[in-house]
Amino acid sequence: MQQTQTVLNRKSGLAGVGFSFVIFIYVLLTLVGGLILSLIEKEGGLLTRAISCLYAPLAITVVLVLLSRYQKQKITITANVKKCNIKFYGIAVLIAGGMFLGLGFVNVYLSQVFAGWGIKVSENVLPLDTIWHYLLFSVLLAVLPAITEEALFRGFLTQGTRALGVIIACVVSSLAFALYHSSLSQFAYQFIYGVVLYILTIKAGSVIPAILAHFLNNFAIISLTYFNVSLDMFSPVIISVGLVTLALGLLFLFVPFKKADKCEKAEKGIVKQEVASFFITASVGMLVCILLIVLGAVGV
Repeated sequence: MQQTQTVLNRKSGLAGVGFSFVIFIYVLLTLVGGLILSLIEKEGGLLTRAISCLYAPLAITVVLVLLSRYQKQKITITANVKKCNIKFYGIAVLIAGGMFLGLGFVNVYLSQVFAGWGIKVSENVLPLDTIWHYLLFSVLLAVLPAITEEALFRGFLTQGTRALGVIIACVVSSLAFALYHSSLSQFAYQFIYGVVLYILTIKAGSVIPAILAHFLNNFAIISLTYFNVSLDMFSPVIISVGLVTLALGLLFLFVPFKKADKCEKAEKGIVKQEVASFFITASVGMLVCILLIVLGAVGV
C-alpha cells in the first residue's frame, strides 16, 4: 500500500495514471457508444462517424478535469496553457508545413510496406460531401484533437515527466503519443512529430504553439481531401521544400530569444525511480494501445 502511494505521489507516476485512464475511458466510450449507435443507424453513417470522433477528446477532457481537481489547480495550469512570445506561432507554422510536406511520405511508404506484407492498413475515409461536412469534421478532427491531445501530451505529460530529464521525458511522452494513435503505419511519423512538438513546447514555455502546429497538420489533410487535391508525397521537390521548412523552424526554435530557464537535473537514482513510476502506471494504457494496433493490423 505504501509502495503504491509512493508511486502515485511522484508526478511521473500521476502522468502515467492520467494516460492509462484516458485510454480506459476512450475504449469504454467506443464500446458503449458503438453499441448504442449501431441501434440507431447503419455502420459508417454520418452520425456514427461524427460522434465517434468525440470519444478521444471527451476522454482526455474528463481526465484533465479530474487531474486538475486532484492537484487543486486550474486546468490551464495542468495543461500548460499560457501566453508566449509571438515568434513561436510562426515557428509552429513552419514546423507544421515542414512535417507535413517533408515527412508525410513516411506514412504513405509504411502503409504500402505493411499492405505488401498482408497487414491491414485502416484508411479513414471522411464523408466530406458538402461544405457543412467539411466544417464539421474540421472541428471534430482538427480543432478538438489539437487542443485536447496537446493539453494531455505536451501539457500534462510534459510537466509530469520533467523529473525524468529532458531527453528521457521527450522520448517517453512521444512514445505515449505515438501509441495513443493506435496506428502501425503512422507510428513513426507520430513519434517524430511528438518529439518536435515537445521541443517546441519546452522552448515556448506553453502548449499553445504545439496546438497550432497540430491543428494545421490535421486541417491540411481534411482540406486536401475536401478539395480533392492529390499531392505526390514522394516528390523530391515536395520533400525538399518540406525538410528545408522544417529545418528553418527548428533553427529559429534554437535561436536564443531570451535567457532560457535552466532545466532541472535529477540524480540518476531518482530518474530511474521516476521512469519506473511512469511505466508502472502507464503500462495498462500502453498495453491496450498495443493491443488495438495488433487488432487493427489483423483486421479485427
